[in-house]
Amino acid sequence: KPELSELDAFATCHAAREADTGVVHNAWILKPSDGGKGEGIVIMRGLDAILDFLRSQPEGSISWVVQAYIERPLLLPGGRKFDMRCWVLLGHDYRMFLYSEGVFRTCSVPLSFGDLDDRFAHLSNHCVQAAHADFGAHESATNELFY
Repeated sequence: KPELSELDAFATCHAAREADTGVVHNAWILKPSDGGKGEGIVIMRGLDAILDFLRSQPEGSISWVVQAYIERPLLLPGGRKFDMRCWVLLGHDYRMFLYSEGVFRTCSVPLSFGDLDDRFAHLSNHCVQAAHADFGAHESATNELFY
């Protein structure tokens, strides 16, 4: 039997997730594999829009990471999104070592699925949040809390 292309496999996942969560919560986050600092990240819902976006990338260009966007995330008081970053070293023998410190990063504004283009509500990256007028208003002078 012929293998599914990655786009066909994604379309199958998208349809299954939409059946489970509904259209509003079937959002996907697309990240360029060469990105950093929140650059190039887009969040989209519709299958056709996502496939059109991926197909519009130049042939032979970078790969994209496409992952389901958590439809009901745990939020901070005030409805703000956050993430926790930890660092792990994976040895050649697949032993994992978790670094004892990490960083907790927060968004400056409440999360809203009504506007997927609002980077301040969806991306907790420090470089993104630093451009918002409320940056550091909720935490002490920054959106990064190291632990």
